[in-house]
Amino acid sequence: MSSDDFDVARIVPSMRDLPAGLSMRRRSLALIAALGEDEGDASLGDVARLEETVRGYSTAATGPALRLLARATKDLPVLATAPCRSALDCQRNRYFGADGVCIDPAQGTHWEELLGVARSMRMMPLVLVPSVAEAARLAASEARAFVLHGEIEHVLATSALFQKAAVLVVDWSTTNPDAADLRALSGHVDAVLVSAACHRDEAFEALVAELDA
Repeated sequence: MSSDDFDVARIVPSMRDLPAGLSMRRRSLALIAALGEDEGDASLGDVARLEETVRGYSTAATGPALRLLARATKDLPVLATAPCRSALDCQRNRYFGADGVCIDPAQGTHWEELLGVARSMRMMPLVLVPSVAEAARLAASEARAFVLHGEIEHVLATSALFQKAAVLVVDWSTTNPDAADLRALSGHVDAVLVSAACHRDEAFEALVAELDA
């Protein structure tokens, strides 16, 4: 068995509560620290530094790299952002330590089955919203948590199509949002995945205290 293989029989349900970190009902804005796929010690250093600051982490890492980061985060949950397109993808992410997964809806009706697959392992499934045009259709689906992308104007327009009961997360893990843009999201979404450039800034801890009150 290679390091990327996994044994379905050895999958255990997630015990770390990602929904508690993301389901804010727009009352505050959680900042989730994105960890690099290939940064090694740098990402492990981020985990140690942010342990008392953030509600959780996200990463595009998969396989053993995901496991290394997931083990380092101890009690804080990890969202795997690599899109899941099959039950096997969901199972693999859980085996290597994910507490939440991102579901790609570009699979026709099949993607809705993946919500149940993720939940069966006590993972939180979040559906990727590809466009404002698709948002209304997805908002009417069984899904209850969504990931939005794009510039702030696009995010605000998309978020307005969802009820407050839905969990909305913005993926800015590959950009460097400024404090003003993050403040503008408060009350419209529940959480933002922020890049290393953002969470390594010396003002980050104060920003978390302000937005995630």
